Amino acid sequence: MSELTIGRLTATVHAKPGSENSGGPVDRMLRRLAEQRLEAALVDAQLPAGDWCVRRVETIVRYDPRDHESDIEAAWAGAVLASLCETLHTANGDIVHYRRPGDAVADLITSITMRRLERVWAWRQMGLLGQGDPEPGVDPAGAVLAAVARRPDLALAAVAAAVSAAGAAALHRTLGTEGWLGLATIVATAAGCHRSDAELLLGPAGSSADPRQVAADLVARAQEASATSGLARAFRRAGLRPRPAALRAWAVLALAECDPAVLRVAHAGALVDAVASALAAADKPDGLVTPPAATPTRRPSAEPGRVTTQPSPDSPAPTEDALPPSAPAVGRDEGSDDRAEAGTVERVTHNDAGTVERTDAADSPSPPEPVAEPATDGNRVGAFSDWAGVLFMLATAEAAGVPDLLLDDPRLAARSVRWSLHRLALLLTPAAADDPAALALAGLPPDAEAPDGPPTTAPERAALAAVAARWRVATAHRMGPSTLDPVAVVARVVRRRGEIDADPGWIEVHLDLDEVDVDVRRAGLDIDPGWVPWLGAVVRYRYV
Repeated sequence: MSELTIGRLTATVHAKPGSENSGGPVDRMLRRLAEQRLEAALVDAQLPAGDWCVRRVETIVRYDPRDHESDIEAAWAGAVLASLCETLHTANGDIVHYRRPGDAVADLITSITMRRLERVWAWRQMGLLGQGDPEPGVDPAGAVLAAVARRPDLALAAVAAAVSAAGAAALHRTLGTEGWLGLATIVATAAGCHRSDAELLLGPAGSSADPRQVAADLVARAQEASATSGLARAFRRAGLRPRPAALRAWAVLALAECDPAVLRVAHAGALVDAVASALAAADKPDGLVTPPAATPTRRPSAEPGRVTTQPSPDSPAPTEDALPPSAPAVGRDEGSDDRAEAGTVERVTHNDAGTVERTDAADSPSPPEPVAEPATDGNRVGAFSDWAGVLFMLATAEAAGVPDLLLDDPRLAARSVRWSLHRLALLLTPAAADDPAALALAGLPPDAEAPDGPPTTAPERAALAAVAARWRVATAHRMGPSTLDPVAVVARVVRRRGEIDADPGWIEVHLDLDEVDVDVRRAGLDIDPGWVPWLGAVVRYRYV
């Protein structure tokens, strides 16, 4: 289903000389056009997928005042939609296309970082910037924080894409320490932390756990975060020496990327300490991580504020290419003001638009380039699974105690929740380890590698089997009275073929209409879960 939002709709009447004024009838028809006709015409329209920001559409409608107004309105609505569709297929500076909402957030962060502000109007159309928000050309950090605060569920994936496209050093110059702290607070809160707990995570050595009791797990988790988090690798390669507060913010982001649920555990502060230590030790191998002694504290960090920068000459950031292989990390000295001032913006245009399509950020050092045709995703290969229904079990995860059971069981303490969820998918279905649905249940896209690690131990297998059993019982209970045992009920729920279309932070399950199950619908298992904090992804179901 398509949704059309119009900011302003106007009509100009050109009447023949001597004819009576027809402004009154046109005003009535224009009102009905906006309130009824366009929506009705949109039902049958085949608009391209994604979010299309169109700055202006003009169309000419000729009519005879003697015609019935309903006929004129229908013709008018058809002309507007025809003009809109034609515009979407034209290389036009007044069109911006985002395949998914997260692409818009990533484009905003990347473009502001690179001082390319031609698409500010599109970000406003997308609702990312509003009245009273900082202007991107004046306060770039404030504008970024205002945008991600509106879509905290998309913040982490968008930041990862922006770091890949513009570089961690450039984003660091834009955000500075206070900006990173504000961003990490938003991400941690979206992952399920209370704001006060998120501020404690970002405070100095904020852990209430005895480091001697969790040291072994901390080392394992820190190693995993350093090895699997793309953000952690990018921060290490950037060659920066930020303040300790920024390091802790980076650690929170790295943990949220590889295992968002872990930010909710009791010793999360000590874990942040360990990952921050690993990020600071740029000259040490990732595996040599010594968790620092955590000092219990209940003093929350200051409220992250918006940072306003004064324009000054550009100061290029150190990059990986500028460093010899054996050089130490360069940047500001420890404890000094690490925020490089933003470069002078010679021209900020709010009236011109660039056309954008979604591209792989890793392949492009700049924001997406204009395209002449709408994106068709012709290069995306469908990732099909015969067990796509396993995602329906997210509806009963809370009733089954997931993910708290995975976080609290000492037998699984050395494993990430992503690892445990992936193993649960293999227990609940006969899927292969690289099955797209099994990966999606762990919050991973189809092209991701399956969570790996040391061989599963007998205690771990017993713990996972117990969680799987509880999950089956909760799902069977939701489905209603049945003579079948929970294993049979879950087998019926999970076995359905679908396509997993996913990016980091966003998972869509496309199912044929033939897969609609009245019992599943009645139980509410196929209602969109939306943002799942402990999964770190938005999950949506689509019957096509």
